[in-house]
Amino acid sequence: MRSNIALYIVGILFFVLATISVVMYTETTRILFIASTVVLGILSFGLGHYQKLKTKNENNNINNYLT
Repeated sequence: MRSNIALYIVGILFFVLATISVVMYTETTRILFIASTVVLGILSFGLGHYQKLKTKNENNNINNYLT
């Protein structure tokens, strides 16, 4: 499995944990847990997008600019 897909799955799991924490935890713990899991989820999605494979056309366009 490509690493970007794995990071997307991890990001989804963090958002699911944040949703579950809305129901289960008390006020103080809930805010901290939601904030941390949402930030980790956003970071996972960002890393997954960053590691996404480029298509052949995108690589050719970059090479054309460099030469």
